[in-house]
Amino acid sequence: MEKNNGNLSDPPEYGRTGRILLDTLAEAILNFTIFIFRFVAWAFRWSVATAVMLAVMAAAGIFVFNQAVVGGEPVTVPNIQHMSTSEAESVLMGKGLVLGTASLVESNDVPANLILSQRPKAGEVVRAGRKVYPTVSRGVKRVDSPDVVNRTLTEAKDVLEKDGLKVPQPAYMPSTAPRDTVIAQDPPAGRPTDTGEIHLLVSSGSYSELIMPKLIGLPLTKVAAELSKLGLNGTPNRVSQPDAPFDVVLDQRPPAGSIINPGMTVEYDVRPSTEAKASQMLREVQVTYTVPDGYTKHKVWVQGIAKDGHNKMLMNEREVPGGSQISFPFRFTGEATVVFYVDGKKDRSYYYEGDSPPVVTTYIDWGDDTSAQP
Repeated sequence: MEKNNGNLSDPPEYGRTGRILLDTLAEAILNFTIFIFRFVAWAFRWSVATAVMLAVMAAAGIFVFNQAVVGGEPVTVPNIQHMSTSEAESVLMGKGLVLGTASLVESNDVPANLILSQRPKAGEVVRAGRKVYPTVSRGVKRVDSPDVVNRTLTEAKDVLEKDGLKVPQPAYMPSTAPRDTVIAQDPPAGRPTDTGEIHLLVSSGSYSELIMPKLIGLPLTKVAAELSKLGLNGTPNRVSQPDAPFDVVLDQRPPAGSIINPGMTVEYDVRPSTEAKASQMLREVQVTYTVPDGYTKHKVWVQGIAKDGHNKMLMNEREVPGGSQISFPFRFTGEATVVFYVDGKKDRSYYYEGDSPPVVTTYIDWGDDTSAQP
């Protein structure tokens, strides 16, 4: 029997292969486990970040909702039209509102630097802190006067109104030009207008003498027909004479027997019997205003506002020494308001209605007295 020399034989080959496979599998499991832990950590970090971001967005949304939708207490938007932006800002601040960015437009009715319109409108209810956006006048659009001489009055009005210009009541005079032909204009063609108005002189046809008839004593209902026969325009002017008869002509201008031309305007005085008739007639008042005292001159302009809201510049902006007086006649029908602006701010207004004394409203306390007398 042979003896073993004590050496062990090498393990089989398939044993080595098994250990390699087990090591590889273990390494894969370990790497996968590490990946899972890293993924969970990454997901946790981003989940926290996402939660924080969502919380910030939610807080911002609640804040915006509270400010834009809920906001402060309900506030009625005041009327800031015909105010300067500084005056409007002060009025809005008093209501807890904010003056927004202004947009500028040209206007023939509202002086420069005054507010034409607003958004939201006056009277609407909004939340405190809301912005009110004004539209501010740039003043009259400076347009060169087009040439309308030798055109018919209708053609001239069409041309001028297309350029945004106004045509007041034209004046008439006899001329060799055909009737209703423009024979002169002011300002002349090619020159700019500061008021947005073009005044026309129109031919009344070949010269022919007409004699002004007597209107005094004529019933009010017959005056229009009498004037129409002669191609005249009539303007009734109401007067208060306690002993005078109602609804008949008391005086006239021009007087009876005067030489007149077609197209002229005749004024006549009437004592109306009812307020309804009176509201259709002209009333004239004398407006007197004292400019506030000061070491320098003030920039003053005056605006008239008719019952229908139509604005008319009664006095363009001019520099007036402090303490001086401005006085002029003002004529209106029914009711009207005269507003004085000083250095870009509304200073005083006079509201007239019927035959009543004016209602005076003061906006700035200059420590001075102004007055308006009918």
